[in-house]
Amino acid sequence: MVPEVYRSLRRFGGEPVRWVIPGVDQEPYGSEEISIIEQVFNLYGDYTGTQLSAMTHALGTPWDQVWRQYGNIYGNAVIPDPIIQDYYTQQEVRNRGW
Repeated sequence: MVPEVYRSLRRFGGEPVRWVIPGVDQEPYGSEEISIIEQVFNLYGDYTGTQLSAMTHALGTPWDQVWRQYGNIYGNAVIPDPIIQDYYTQQEVRNRGW
């Protein structure tokens, strides 16, 4: 989790985020990172927090994999980047029909 992003987004609650995230400094991000953020926003920006949570907590997602392995033993366990990368790479392959 990126605390500054969480703090900026929590004010929207379960509603869609309709504009640039207030209070998040874009300075440390390069053009490639900003492009990715914009693509994600364009793809998922109309979903509510509840809908996004359902997507990210669905069976087989990185969250689900870590939850099934560790449960609530570690509280807010960090989801390792390789698990996230593998999952979304597989999703892209499925979506493109490769």
